Amino acid sequence: MYKEPLLWVVESAPEVSPHWIPVLLGLARHADAHGRGAYPSQELLAEYARKSDRAVRNDLKALEEAGLIRPGDESLVAHLPPDRRPLVWDLALEKRRILQATDWKPTSGRSTGRKPTSGRSTAGNTPENRQTRRSEKNDRKHTSTRTDRKHTSTRSGPSRNDETAGQEGTTGSTLPPKLSNYVGMQQYGSRIPDWSQPLMDALQMKGITVSWGRMSDLHWITVQQLMKSHGVPYLVNIATTRWNPRNPIRFGTLLIEIWREYSAPPPGSPWHPDTQSKREQQHRADADKPPHCGDPDCDEKTRYREIENDNGIRSLVPCPNCHPSQKENRAA
Repeated sequence: MYKEPLLWVVESAPEVSPHWIPVLLGLARHADAHGRGAYPSQELLAEYARKSDRAVRNDLKALEEAGLIRPGDESLVAHLPPDRRPLVWDLALEKRRILQATDWKPTSGRSTGRKPTSGRSTAGNTPENRQTRRSEKNDRKHTSTRTDRKHTSTRSGPSRNDETAGQEGTTGSTLPPKLSNYVGMQQYGSRIPDWSQPLMDALQMKGITVSWGRMSDLHWITVQQLMKSHGVPYLVNIATTRWNPRNPIRFGTLLIEIWREYSAPPPGSPWHPDTQSKREQQHRADADKPPHCGDPDCDEKTRYREIENDNGIRSLVPCPNCHPSQKENRAA
């Protein structure tokens, strides 16, 4: 981030509407020292300006028509997927407003020739008289004794703080009990619920770190619903696909809006939560399998072996040495 584009927006940009300044500041934050090569996404500009995506597009169009910005070098975003490439903008730093000289009138009353506004006479306002009045005022301050002071009350009952001590999320609002561990955000700050820890750990393993400080109760409820409908692996995959190290997502609220753009994976999809749970169960079952016995008649994957009875009929039976179902027989 360079200070030259920011100073240009604040001090020198000509004929800028107050409604355009947040978007123009967002572009200046991502521009170089010459005001070129700014390509933040519209979602990020909307987060900066606290506006909708449509309002940001209107502001960009108005800024381009006013000549304050112009299209930049598109090769700067060539490394991004074609459907995810933001627009590149250059700021017109060469355009500067000319400050007009105006008559300045002081308002503090210290100007030469101004008549005093108070009705008090200035006669006798000498340094000796001022010192005398100041001494008399200090004497009255130290010699005065007040007897009408109120005594502090000593309440024998429990105080308001004692009554609410130990209660989590007591913010005065009626919310479901399941949100009682984190609804008191004004009192406890941006507390991350325990049930969201698998999602936070998975995002951190992928190198995705965002700020969750702006999350409200409704945002956390949305995250909980997305984890149930989409699944943690699918949410992490979406975040990895949309992540740009040069222009990273900084807030969890924006990440939630990106997740809501994608519908839940259909049943049977490898990203469906049921498929993920079955896959995890299969992994746990494979982990619980005993090591292969090494018998040539035992299949290493199925742990079945082929035997032949007295009538010459062949059949498959679980291996008594390494099949999971024979665990109790082996222990006996």
